[in-house]
Amino acid sequence: MFISTLGYTLFKVADRNIGDVFLTLLVLGFIIGLISNWKILIQDKILWLFLLSLLSQILSWFHGIYFTPYTPSFFSLSPLANLFYFFILAYWLKGNTYYIFSTLTAYCLGVILACILHSNAPVDEFLLGLTGQRVDFGITNANHTAALAGGAILASSFIIYFFIKEFRVHLRTWYGIGYISFLIIISIINLLLVYMTFSRSTWLALCCV
Repeated sequence: MFISTLGYTLFKVADRNIGDVFLTLLVLGFIIGLISNWKILIQDKILWLFLLSLLSQILSWFHGIYFTPYTPSFFSLSPLANLFYFFILAYWLKGNTYYIFSTLTAYCLGVILACILHSNAPVDEFLLGLTGQRVDFGITNANHTAALAGGAILASSFIIYFFIKEFRVHLRTWYGIGYISFLIIISIINLLLVYMTFSRSTWLALCCV
């Protein structure tokens, strides 16, 4: 299931079809885990919030049909349920530092991969962005691209900060040094992506953090 978590994080934006395959595996595994460990999970408040979000969406749908002039064209649980996908991910990460950092790294790579896959000419668009022109790499719009890249910057910066804080433990090995160097490169690329999108809101958010 950890591989599915990495796959979902990596392909969620880059390729929705592949990401949904991993998400399906995560949800099915979560349901099985919920059934087998229901006595423990039933005490979790986040799970109850997740169930209440689904109930709220169902009630809203019925209210729209019978008590308002507006008639929903289709029923969807996703608007509120999407807020609680993190619960399923957290269930499989289980608070393991290695799992968490690996998932955050997969997200950072996923943003770059999304820019490559969504753009018709990613290299040309990247070079165009370096010249000062606004680009979005085909991901909805430039602000959306900037938000994703900004999140990746925060994620990679958090990991780098942790490794530097635990210098004696992690940075004395070639693995630690190589991993930090890799994250710095990813951070620079995502920082350039934010620069190329000219998104003031993302810069403001990064400065506030």
